[in-house]
Amino acid sequence: MILDIPLAAIEHDYFLTDGALMPTRPQMLKEIREVGLTDEWASTARDMISAIERHIRDNHGGLDRYLDSIGFDQHQRDRVRETLLY
Repeated sequence: MILDIPLAAIEHDYFLTDGALMPTRPQMLKEIREVGLTDEWASTARDMISAIERHIRDNHGGLDRYLDSIGFDQHQRDRVRETLLY
């Protein structure tokens, strides 16, 4: 989101997680169950990215306003963008 990448691209990348974790899934499920969590915790939530974006927009007025509210100013955001995009 901070890189102005379309949400659909972020979601696509996020959903690749399930496939990448398949080799370790049996062990993950075992550990998740041992601490009392459900199997749901071993996979990606289909609406996670859109829900995060909606929460930030509805509760903080957008990403920039949220980042300002936690003291992460424009200069810091620019540095993150420069580091990750170049």
